[in-house]
Amino acid sequence: MKIFFVFSMLCALMLSGCQSRVEKVEKMKSHLGAVDRQTFPEVEGAKLELAVSGTPELIAGKDKKITFILRNLNNTPVSIPEWFTNEADNIEVSCQIWFPQQAGPEEDRWVTYTVVPKRPVMRYPLKLGAKMFVSVDVPLPFLEHLIVKPGTERRYFIKARLNLRSVSAESKISAITVRPSAPARAKKK
Repeated sequence: MKIFFVFSMLCALMLSGCQSRVEKVEKMKSHLGAVDRQTFPEVEGAKLELAVSGTPELIAGKDKKITFILRNLNNTPVSIPEWFTNEADNIEVSCQIWFPQQAGPEEDRWVTYTVVPKRPVMRYPLKLGAKMFVSVDVPLPFLEHLIVKPGTERRYFIKARLNLRSVSAESKISAITVRPSAPARAKKK
């Protein structure tokens, strides 16, 4: 009888240990972002501006990303609870070719590069002080293998928006120009 009692207690302890371990692993997965099912309430009174930063000229074969600035226009700090650790995941970019003789973008020609967050999905609360900003480099997939012949250029219309639920901001339509890279210099003999 004593052996049966000790054996049943050991089994109960082992099973309770397994259960709590499973729960801990599930909580850890959720915390680390393996399962990104969090909902984020809208941040009240947030006034944000999203804009292209720097020069609108890129070099083919060298530049593969564009920098955006997210600025807090409020006189008080704003906390964004769902900011992705991989910062490029926070911004969704749309672009279209700017053809010669074209005055402006055509609404049905935008190509949007949908954001697929880097796994594991990890987030943190980003706090922007009054009138402060954060810069975010966003890769443009089409630039990676783009070849521009010497003496020519490629022009694109570009716009972006935040890929977040708690706050929203959309940039104005901008233009970028992609120029050819400088030809390789011949080595002297």
